[in-house]
Amino acid sequence: GMERKFIDVNGVRLCYGEKGQASGSRPTILLIHGFSADHYMWAPVAQRIPGDYHVIAVDQPGHGGSDDPHETESICYYGQVKKLYEFIQHKKLDMEKKLHIVGLSMGGTIGGLFAAEYPHLIHKVTICCPSMQTPSASIFVQKLKDSVDEKGEDEGILACGLLPQTPSELQNMLNLSHYYPQTLPQQILQGAADMRKKRNVFFLKLFRSIAEKSSTLVDNIHRIQSPVQIIWGKDDSIIDVSGLEVLKEKLTDCKSVEVIDSCGHVITIDQPTVFTKHLLEFHHI
Repeated sequence: GMERKFIDVNGVRLCYGEKGQASGSRPTILLIHGFSADHYMWAPVAQRIPGDYHVIAVDQPGHGGSDDPHETESICYYGQVKKLYEFIQHKKLDMEKKLHIVGLSMGGTIGGLFAAEYPHLIHKVTICCPSMQTPSASIFVQKLKDSVDEKGEDEGILACGLLPQTPSELQNMLNLSHYYPQTLPQQILQGAADMRKKRNVFFLKLFRSIAEKSSTLVDNIHRIQSPVQIIWGKDDSIIDVSGLEVLKEKLTDCKSVEVIDSCGHVITIDQPTVFTKHLLEFHHI
């Protein structure tokens, strides 16, 4: 569905997928992936969006086909928000109310913060199971706490499942983040684990930054001026669905709340058809 492209943004080469063309009349749908993922997680959604829409899915710095951020650049949420703004400027998409920003997990938090920082650019925001502290701890968060208590911070984070270094650890991560079993051949798992290993130092640093800033979205979400949609998988084992009520309470214009059945954390893989239907319905109201 999307064509893979590259763009130089102030000395950092970013990779992104694009489908369709920007039009004067219709907002661009901008998709932001989760921690350690890349824009391909949006492929099942992009395929289901009609061809006359303009869709862009960007690889955040240090992810997918994008370069690592410069040493001087902050990798925390606000560093990523700033880079996304630079990307939008380079793509000449920085127009009044022309972005429908859609983010999942870490991307959901980045999308929400972006909308709070640059309200004039935003048409609508869809926030999906964003990285945040939730009233009830998810299976993953509980596991992480136990792991860190037992092994200390860095070792504990590495052992918790989101930074897999072997095929079996990668399979465990897939099982934890999806509702439907994702069975991949050993070779593919090995290749993917090897690819990820090269970036694990960066991912560990990023993970710590995200964990330290777990209240950032909730603290800033009231600043979003445009209509907001929240989507969550009912069976999310990574970020518990109880976070939804917290967001709803803080938002000034929450137009749509969707909890999807038989759906884990990676909503775009577990339930792409239902997800896209909700997204487009909100896009048009």
